[in-house]
Amino acid sequence: MESPPALPLPTSDEKIMAIIMHVMPFFGLVLIGPFIIWLIKKDESPYLRTQGANLLNFQLSTLLYALISAVLMLVLVGFLMLWLLGIYYFILSIVGLVKAVDGKTYRFPLSIGFLS
Repeated sequence: MESPPALPLPTSDEKIMAIIMHVMPFFGLVLIGPFIIWLIKKDESPYLRTQGANLLNFQLSTLLYALISAVLMLVLVGFLMLWLLGIYYFILSIVGLVKAVDGKTYRFPLSIGFLS
């Protein structure tokens, strides 16, 4: 299996925009903030297109897993799943932010590829 082509090194402005996308969820703008930046910048920057798509796929996947956990609360296992999902989301959000600071893209584990 071939690896995807390497993206050009991001400019400092691209890195700042990527960092902003990763920080927005910590201030309550979970989907809408990164989505707006991704929509505006995806055609201008391959780095931000990839970074934003990976972040949005992670957030949408986590939302889907949270909905499944909420349904499974009826059989009590959902409470544990939702708690573990919160830890998973927080830790991987920090990892994604650190990668963005380094100018690297990060493909979040267990993320469904809704956007590309």
